[in-house]
Amino acid sequence: MATGLSFNKLSVMDSAWLEERFNLEEVKEALANCDGNTALGPDGFNLGFVKANWDVIERDFMKFIEEFNRYGAVVKDLNKTFITLIPRCDKLEFMAEEIIHHWRSSKEGGLLVKLDFEKAYDTVDHSFLEELLKQMGFGS
Repeated sequence: MATGLSFNKLSVMDSAWLEERFNLEEVKEALANCDGNTALGPDGFNLGFVKANWDVIERDFMKFIEEFNRYGAVVKDLNKTFITLIPRCDKLEFMAEEIIHHWRSSKEGGLLVKLDFEKAYDTVDHSFLEELLKQMGFGS
């Protein structure tokens, strides 16, 4: 990696703290500080459900946290987003206008987004980012 750029670097103590395993008290504190009225996850439950049923699901939830601690990753489905793909066509602008009109007249909310995923992900040089994070003290 080319040097010449200078970055603040994490101290050894900060780096070690960031890589410590999550414990029960940290998880409970994080849940307590989260708004329970969030969007439903892929399993159909939100954080309000987790908070209200903590006594019942605590063991299973902490098993999930331990798995994250052990492997440093979560199940792909946990970070799932539901996307409706609309094929490109001459009538796309008309379709968008109709959807917006429906939302306004029915007082429903909604979100319409046009994204170019190729530019957002495929052009990232992951080896560069990994090396940069290492130079800053992450993953030491």
